[in-house]
Amino acid sequence: MFLYLGEVLRLPVHLRPNKFYKIPDSDYIQPLEKFPDVMKTLRTFRDRVRSILLFEFIGLVLVSPLASWITGHGIGATGVLVVVISLVAMAWNGLFNYVFDRAELACGGHLSTRRWRIRFLHAVLFELGLAMATVPIIAWWLSLGWWDAILLDIGFSAFYLLYTLIFNRIYDHMYPLPAR
Repeated sequence: MFLYLGEVLRLPVHLRPNKFYKIPDSDYIQPLEKFPDVMKTLRTFRDRVRSILLFEFIGLVLVSPLASWITGHGIGATGVLVVVISLVAMAWNGLFNYVFDRAELACGGHLSTRRWRIRFLHAVLFELGLAMATVPIIAWWLSLGWWDAILLDIGFSAFYLLYTLIFNRIYDHMYPLPAR
């Protein structure tokens, strides 16, 4: 029996996923300190930084000219906007992936066995959280109404949703984690 995310979120604070590990094929949750090999199968801080920087750099190169063309604003205005959104996204990326990986681990899953369904959920949740922060920035920077900013953000999100799926799949293949 697996411990589902809903059950994890209802655990008392001292039993949250960042401190405990769900033993596969059992109903038991144990402190992570008892399973040092589990912690070795999570991404390191250095690995996360490399992933974030590669993801954002490639994304900037791809989306800046596209944003300029779509909005009719100069490459300077859209370039600065994309850099600001990128900085927000980098901070959100690190926080979101840290929490998501630990929640997945606590539910009996693992990055080395992550299937497309979980990758899709990961990408959608990431983009929804990011949109909450970026729509106001887009509206203010480009002097757009809320609806136009939302539509532009939906366009960015559609692009980045596909890009996130592809990038993370390639990154996991290029920098694999040891299997659990």
